[in-house]
Amino acid sequence: MLSAWFRTTEKLIHWLGLWETPSFSAHKPVHRAALVLLMFGAALALVNDAAQTDSSVDAWGALQSQAVTALVFLALALLGIGLPFWRRWSQARLRLGLLNLRHRDWLAGVGAGICLYALAYAATTVWSHAVPADAFVEQTKEARMLHEALGVNLLPALLLALLTAASEEILFRGALQPVFGALITSIFFTLLHPALLYTPGMLIIFGLSLGLGWLRIRWNTGVAVAAHASYNFLPFLLAHAGAA
Repeated sequence: MLSAWFRTTEKLIHWLGLWETPSFSAHKPVHRAALVLLMFGAALALVNDAAQTDSSVDAWGALQSQAVTALVFLALALLGIGLPFWRRWSQARLRLGLLNLRHRDWLAGVGAGICLYALAYAATTVWSHAVPADAFVEQTKEARMLHEALGVNLLPALLLALLTAASEEILFRGALQPVFGALITSIFFTLLHPALLYTPGMLIIFGLSLGLGWLRIRWNTGVAVAAHASYNFLPFLLAHAGAA
């Protein structure tokens, strides 16, 4: 029964491959384990969202919390692709899509991040007009708490943007997307952002993930990291420029 479920899931993953051919195989234990862990993580995110309570946050506390999460994500990514058991570091870099970036790659990543932020900003504007004002404030509460905590302090904002981008892209776009494809990976990526679940914001996160997935296919994971970091840091940079 379980084997049949994995085989059915394999067919579904390949059918939803979009711009690529996922390598998921129902016969590989590591792929099965990855799928189970992703489903468990998504379920846990839903439970945590249901039990979420108000809490204060400060800039360096947020950075410390993200550093722990980043280490977990990186460990999962590296162990998941077999480092150091059956892949050397040079092979692991290639598998994760962490290639050396040229100047035009950096420019492509930063430019893509700016474009993704502009699209997200436009979508958020539509969202803010589509729901009552108090509902929008409640739905964006956690994001506003983080922005208020960091304020115009660019150093922790930059470190947070880089940590989040690098760890999430290496895990999701680097390790998982070649196995599950951009669409399935984006679904899990969205579910693991519980602050915006059950709100229109989850569609923004899903669209962002698809855009980053396309960058992984078109260029490499490093370009996706640059785009994600730019996307994360730009609102703080704009707030700092506005305050100045």
